[in-house]
Amino acid sequence: MTKRKDFNHEAQNCLRAFAGALDAGNPAAAESLISLGRMKDPEFLPKALLIAIEHSNDRLVHVLLDKGADPNAMNGKPLDAAAIKGNVEVIDTLLQAGAVADLKQSSALKWAVKKRHRNALKRFLKTDCGFTEVGFDLVKSAIDNCDDSMLDMLLVSGLNPLKFEEEMVRIAREKMEGAMMPTIYFNLKKYKHRLFETEVSHSFFENYKAEERSKRPYLEDSLIILAVQSGHLEHYLSSRQAGGDPLQVEDLEKKDKYHNTVPQILATRGQIDIILNPRLWEKQEDKIWKFIKTHLRHEDFAGKEAKLNDFRAQLSLQKVQRQAKRKRYILKSRRP
Repeated sequence: MTKRKDFNHEAQNCLRAFAGALDAGNPAAAESLISLGRMKDPEFLPKALLIAIEHSNDRLVHVLLDKGADPNAMNGKPLDAAAIKGNVEVIDTLLQAGAVADLKQSSALKWAVKKRHRNALKRFLKTDCGFTEVGFDLVKSAIDNCDDSMLDMLLVSGLNPLKFEEEMVRIAREKMEGAMMPTIYFNLKKYKHRLFETEVSHSFFENYKAEERSKRPYLEDSLIILAVQSGHLEHYLSSRQAGGDPLQVEDLEKKDKYHNTVPQILATRGQIDIILNPRLWEKQEDKIWKFIKTHLRHEDFAGKEAKLNDFRAQLSLQKVQRQAKRKRYILKSRRP
């Protein structure tokens, strides 16, 4: 036992000397210690490899790999370290030596996104890393970092749009527990739009874009249902108003998985008066009243009859005032 402890102690000293030589800017001295350290302890090589990567010394990385260092040692730490540093040459060397960049086994791509190393991420995406099917955590990380350029790179790399939609809704559901609805709505709407407008070469994307370009975005439809179900509808509506994207009567026809429309869900919860706000329906007064008469029952407004009548009167007044204002504007513009 004593002999084994001395053996490891010598290897540790050799490793410290190796790191010290690199710290001092003397890679030649560090290289001369590799054979000695390897002889003292087989674990010297992967540990020295990690130190060489942290010092971004591609030559020593080559030497250590040639000597037998495992690029996947310590659960893939060498590739993780290279991703954290963002050193594309070292990443390339490790990948050529057999390092695994698969998203299911490695955290390297996540580190590249988190540290915003675009060139490193670009190199990883050229490998068979399983990104197209399971790269949604990377997308979420780019969203959390508000890194649009990194997100663009991810979106043009063959991410499955169908699964992207599902993941964005899942992210929205998670974030609604601790964030304001306006932020969620605008961010996800922006990224959904970016997914379909970014120039891409992937054939699946091209075909999917052609089919979906004229359709109403799935994400917006889902968000209004999520907002109703989570009690964030008022935040959702105010965010759309503030962003110049007012609610449309057609939005009320969106259905949950049980085929209940937005007003039906609200009526069940006794919250139907949320949509009885005339300012939500500017320039849509006739459409919203027709929708209410057609799609809702008298019992949906039980106890709220006065509110409904007042809503109808305010809609009429709002429409008349807008028309009068426009008439004054036309008359004023015709004056010499």
